[in-house]
Order: sequence, then structure tokens, then C-alpha cells
Amino acid sequence: MARESIFKAAASLQKKLLQLPESGMGFQFVADAISSKNWLVLNSEVLIEIKLGFVPSFEYKDASMFQEINFEPVFQLGRLSVPAIEAPIQKAKGTEADYWVRLSAFEQDRRIDGRTGRLLPGSFTTRITDFTNMGLMIPGDTTPHLRIPHERYALPNNLPISWVFSIKAANGDEFQQGIALPAYSRSGGGVECFFANGTSEGTLHQKLRA
Repeated sequence: MARESIFKAAASLQKKLLQLPESGMGFQFVADAISSKNWLVLNSEVLIEIKLGFVPSFEYKDASMFQEINFEPVFQLGRLSVPAIEAPIQKAKGTEADYWVRLSAFEQDRRIDGRTGRLLPGSFTTRITDFTNMGLMIPGDTTPHLRIPHERYALPNNLPISWVFSIKAANGDEFQQGIALPAYSRSGGGVECFFANGTSEGTLHQKLRA
């Protein structure tokens, strides 16, 4: 893909994107209100133009190598029917069972507030149990593709998962839990959880290299 089709969001645009909910774990789909261009946004920073409804293949190493862009984003839900968003609201109890995992290609994941140690509102995660089960080798397994995170969580890019953020939600933190639907030629099938209001301060438990 041509480098001209990938851009870095200007600081003011990054701020706006962080105020919009994600379409799935680590990505957003937005439209430019003026030009009507559609964009795949990674980490609220890297923008890849989508043409004819197709997410092209691309290479990425460092956002600084791309030209800055600024526009007025209009949120578009990437999947029109996402079970996690449609699921009933639940409340974490702050127990040992209330651990979630966020997978990211970026060490500085912008959906994690490093100052307060919390997950920002409108962010996706998966259950730590689902993430752990992904690595299990089961005799006679007919769905080995579900051990690939991009397939399991229907992620629209091929960037390697380099960082794992574990989050221990506090008592009362609200979330919705569902199953990732097939999308972007991915199978889906993994557990996805949506935190409309984010998590409480100090809930970031660990940051690990994958």
C-alpha cells in the first residue's frame, strides 16, 4: 500500500478520537465529516484510508514517518451488530475473577491512561480466561484458527500483538460481554468486553510484552 494512504493524526484529532468509542479492541472506524472519506484508526493515532469498503494491507513501523492529518471525525460503528455492545450491563465485583486483558500492537496504548492507570471510556478488552484458553492445544481441535488473536477477535489489521495489558476491574465498574462476530474476513468467536465508562483509577494491573 502506498505510504500516502497512511497518515498520523494531529494532536487535536487524537484528542477527539480518544473521546469516541472503539469499534473493536484497538481500532475505530470513522468518517471525515467534510470529505466523506472513511478511515481505519489504530491506537487513536494511525489512520489508514479505506476505499470501496475494503481495508487494504499495509506496513507500519513508526507513526512519525507519516504525514499529519486533521479533520472532524464522525463515529461509525465498524460492526453494525456487536454482541458486546448489545449485551446487558454487568458490574464487576472486584474479585480475583474480575481480570481483563487488552491486546495491542502499541506499547503506549492510548486507551490506557498511564497517569491514572485506568481504561478509558468506550474501550474493548477480552476476559483473561478467554485469552489464556486461546493458547491451549486441544486434541482433535477443529478450530486452530481461534488460537490466532486476529482471527479470534476479528481484528482488521495484521500488526503483531506485541503488548498485553491486564486490568483488574474495581467493584462496581460496568461492562458488557459478548462474542466477536465474524468480520473483515476473520472468523471471530472470541469473548469481547466493552467498557462504556472505562474502569476506575488504578485498575491497570500489568503491562507485559507478548
